[in-house]
Amino acid sequence: MADELVLYDVAERVATITLNRPEKRNALNRQLWTALEAALGAADADRAVRAVVLAARGPTFCAGADLAQGMSGAPVARRTALDTYESQQEGVRRHRLFRDLAKPIVAAVQGQAIAWGLELACLCDFVFASEQARFGAPAIRHGVFIGSLLPWLVGIQNARYLWYTGDLIDAREAYRIGLAFRVVPHEQLGAEAHRFARRLVLIPPAALRLNKRQLDGALEMAGMYRALEYGALAAALVHAVESGDEAASGRSLREVRAREGLGAFLTARDTPFDG
Repeated sequence: MADELVLYDVAERVATITLNRPEKRNALNRQLWTALEAALGAADADRAVRAVVLAARGPTFCAGADLAQGMSGAPVARRTALDTYESQQEGVRRHRLFRDLAKPIVAAVQGQAIAWGLELACLCDFVFASEQARFGAPAIRHGVFIGSLLPWLVGIQNARYLWYTGDLIDAREAYRIGLAFRVVPHEQLGAEAHRFARRLVLIPPAALRLNKRQLDGALEMAGMYRALEYGALAAALVHAVESGDEAASGRSLREVRAREGLGAFLTARDTPFDG
């Protein structure tokens, strides 16, 4: 079980899918995505399952894309604009995978949900956050951009704030702007998310499925998927015209990473924004 990237369990008609890469802060690489998609497919195909809880082992919900491998498996340092575009198109497909799932998904966010980890939470129907949860997209600070559902969840100005600054917000602020559905004590997170999921399974499944489809369809009619497609192109253009190599301090982030490692890179990127 310790070697499995995703843990899967079914009890009381609720499938629990748990990201199991805590030593890498549940960062998303191709292998983890493949395992997650397989688990979602299993839950969707199982007629005994009526709701899904998405959780994660360790102190971090998800640190985003694996900075060593990326989500495509290609080393990040050697990626081209076309690589970025193809990766973002894959991201659009994953958005559809979650949205097309017939059963509601409840996210249980116990710690940081960053960049694609934030987006992973946004892909779920409900977000339960522990008091220790943090949300944000700091990758803009080194010139990275991804298409996002945030404008449809938190409004355009809050989305701008998160995407323009890279700041992290706490669970209470996430609740205030509509990103988190509930904030609960840290030690009660799993129990509260599952208690809510068990309420959902009481709804006739056909009615729940059609209501989910109707609400997601409203987002589609509002232009959500067209915006995500545009985001894929915008991300490729950002990669092509701006390397994101220079930190706010003036240091070359590429050189810092090559010489001193990922930890030093993150420190050089984020320290100018402290306070």
